[in-house]
Order: sequence, then structure tokens, then C-alpha cells
Amino acid sequence: MSDKTILDGKSEWMVKSGAFFCKPAFQREERYLVLEYTDIAGTVESGAITEDELSVLTKIAGEVEAYRMQRRGEIGKFFKCVVVESDWPEYELVWKMIEDRMRQAR
Repeated sequence: MSDKTILDGKSEWMVKSGAFFCKPAFQREERYLVLEYTDIAGTVESGAITEDELSVLTKIAGEVEAYRMQRRGEIGKFFKCVVVESDWPEYELVWKMIEDRMRQAR
């Protein structure tokens, strides 16, 4: 029997050298809170949040960043991300690329 992978939507079944292995299928997860600068500015301009609340938000963001650097032992190295919005044409392609990479890592 040749090696192959079968996906049923919930699990990834692998047949390797005649033996069956089952792993949970790749699942998308929400891991980040993203606040776009233009949206933050808009909420301040509209009065939805005050300047004081903006100051608190900025302080919280700085504390979270400092914690992340310390936890990872990367002081001074800022966390960088690429954000792909769900209405962009690349959105599903990017998810597919991540899923493929995660499958190969297993």
C-alpha cells in the first residue's frame, strides 16, 4: 500500500507503510487582536472613545509588547505581522499556504 493522506474535514488520516495514523485536521484559530490605526483614529474623532481611553489603550498595547519581548527573550525586537483582510482576494490563498505548511510540519 502506498503512503497517502485522506482528509475527512475533521481528521487527517495518513496511511504509511500499511499503518493508519489519525491527526486532527488543520483548524483556523483566532489568535490575534488587530486594531487598525485608521479605525482607532476614527473612534477618537467620532467621540466613541476619549483621548484618555486612547492613552489607556496605548499603555496596554505597550505593556503587552514588553511582556511578549520578555517572554520570548527578545528585548527590543518588536512583534511583526502580516494582516490579510477577509475581503482581499489573497485571503483564502494565504490560509491555504499556512495550512499546507502546518501539514508538512506534522
